[in-house]
Amino acid sequence: MTDSPPDDDPMGARYRFQCYQDKNHESCHQLGAYLATYMKEGDKAKKVFKMNCDENNHVDSCFSVANMFFLGRGGEKNLDEACKYYEKGCRENHKKSCHTLGMLYLSESEKDSKQASLYFDKGCDNGCSRSCQQLSSMYITGNEGVPKNMKKGFRYAKKGCMLGNPYACSNLSIMYARGEGVAKNEGIAENIKKCVKELQKDAQSMKSSTQEEKSARLKEFRENISKLLPNAS
Repeated sequence: MTDSPPDDDPMGARYRFQCYQDKNHESCHQLGAYLATYMKEGDKAKKVFKMNCDENNHVDSCFSVANMFFLGRGGEKNLDEACKYYEKGCRENHKKSCHTLGMLYLSESEKDSKQASLYFDKGCDNGCSRSCQQLSSMYITGNEGVPKNMKKGFRYAKKGCMLGNPYACSNLSIMYARGEGVAKNEGIAENIKKCVKELQKDAQSMKSSTQEEKSARLKEFRENISKLLPNAS
């Protein structure tokens, strides 16, 4: 049985029908988001996300219910349950789930950089630029769990930069300038730095821009970076 929507809630009624009658898994996820964001009914939203993850393996719902357990929304905080659902999402190659697990393993309560690196590696493989950047920094710095390796640091910085992460690009620029992990090339280093500065400047002026406009600017940045880097493809 599902909760009956109020008469003045046509959007909720539509999502419920598509979710429970049409068995549309994406509509179930949208229903959870609608309940959490617009109706402010966290407990109901959590139940929908959990159902959609458990029964339909919808990875975005797995990530959403994990976040709710982690933050204590729609109920009490439960780190074990949060990690369980982040793990499920990561197994299904959900990049944000993998990245979040990596960050959790870097936290003060865990401090397992080796395990964190494994999750960042999977997040990076699935296109999470933040995971690439984080892993690059870990290899550049080095510690007991992740020994210093400038070539790996360069490789992950390059991948993160090509995905549009300005911090990864900053790492890359420094490595080219110093010849660390790659042959020294001050020209490439300076050009990367210029691209990053332009992106950061545009980010300030585009705060009120649409998501489509921001995505187009990021795509342009990635294309410009790709042209600068040898063997970028």
